[in-house]
Amino acid sequence: MSLIGLLINRLNILISLICIELMFYGINISLIIFSSILDDQFGSAATLFIVTVAASESAIALALLVRFFRGFSDIFLEDF
Repeated sequence: MSLIGLLINRLNILISLICIELMFYGINISLIIFSSILDDQFGSAATLFIVTVAASESAIALALLVRFFRGFSDIFLEDF
């Protein structure tokens, strides 16, 4: 669903960022389920890494979003 939301939404960059975050969390759920089925701890370690990357990506993207909004006074994707 998040890929569909990313492809359909061409107006708001904030919704696109939320769709990317949903993709990261979907991957995390898959890794946790497969690591519990296979009795392996790699999925849990990879999940911690992905959560860290997603949090840093979210912070940087929101900082850029604030900077674009201050400079251009709108955040529509069609303008870029």
